[in-house]
Amino acid sequence: MKKKNKIKLGTKKGMPAGSLYFLGDKKVEKQKITYYRFNSTEVEEKSVDKIEDLYHLKDPSDIVWINITGLHKVKTFEKLGAHYDIHPLLLEDVLNTEQRLKMDVSDELILFIFKMNNTSQYPGDISLEQISIILKKNLVITFQEKEGDQFDPIRRRIYTEGSRVRSLSADFLFYALIDVVVDGYFEAIENMIDYVEGLEYGVFDEVEDQDILQIQQIKKDILKLRPCIYPLKDMISRILMSPSNQLINKETLKYFSDVGDHVNQLSDMLDRIREDYLGLKDLYISAMSLKMNKVMQVLTIIATIFIPLTFIVGVYGMNFRVMPELDWGYGYFTVWGIMISVGVALLFFFRRKGWM
Repeated sequence: MKKKNKIKLGTKKGMPAGSLYFLGDKKVEKQKITYYRFNSTEVEEKSVDKIEDLYHLKDPSDIVWINITGLHKVKTFEKLGAHYDIHPLLLEDVLNTEQRLKMDVSDELILFIFKMNNTSQYPGDISLEQISIILKKNLVITFQEKEGDQFDPIRRRIYTEGSRVRSLSADFLFYALIDVVVDGYFEAIENMIDYVEGLEYGVFDEVEDQDILQIQQIKKDILKLRPCIYPLKDMISRILMSPSNQLINKETLKYFSDVGDHVNQLSDMLDRIREDYLGLKDLYISAMSLKMNKVMQVLTIIATIFIPLTFIVGVYGMNFRVMPELDWGYGYFTVWGIMISVGVALLFFFRRKGWM
């Protein structure tokens, strides 16, 4: 197994608060910076090598979306924070990919840190990536751990003349990015529900030893997804309960309400999977017990049949001097006949009772 290039939280021991230090897996070798500058009439997309190449983006009539892929180059974040007046404590959170979901709200800035699901098929490894989004006036900055995301629909809408993303303010772009990441969980969780239901039918048909491994994997995936979805309810609620925030228009709050509905739906679906998992585990245990009982029933029937046969054989195996049957010419065949008759009679009795 390839060892991950992972920097752990313990390496920050003794550092003052606000010290920028990347924590997590280095998932790309080269950091990539791309910006989109657009308004209702034009769009500009460009990749740059350094933060200084963004300093010319100052037109108040434009909306700017800066996307930074790769979090390991700390100097980039120091320059970014200095130029765009982003507090080091916030950037410290952006650089820590091991932390819980988080949101910070002020009149000048909103920071939204959550997880993006990159997996649609199930069963399969649940691949999660931290996404951080900063909203300022006419500016949205996104931070990704690696290349590949769910933002392509947003990029296409930016290039679509007359689209809401293109014609409305930066807060709508902020909403759209959050919405597309939240919606990215639906397919994976729906496939997860179908998979659990399939396992239930499979256990009814025939229980197998590998089923317990699949059931245990479901539990691990539930525990992996819960901290990515449940906290979103409170985060979206905080946005909805801040109508006076100057960065988000009242019209955009209606769209965030829709995102909140999606998060609640995802939470309900995950709760359903958890209930199905508990039921599936109980069903598996019951099926295994039933399977074991059937085996024990067969063994008990066999042992019961052989008890009288063993008794008969034991009697004629004793070394007494006087046993008249031993001198009888049909004694051997008679004993066999008795044993076969007893065995058949017991089999008939067990079948009539429904025990076999």
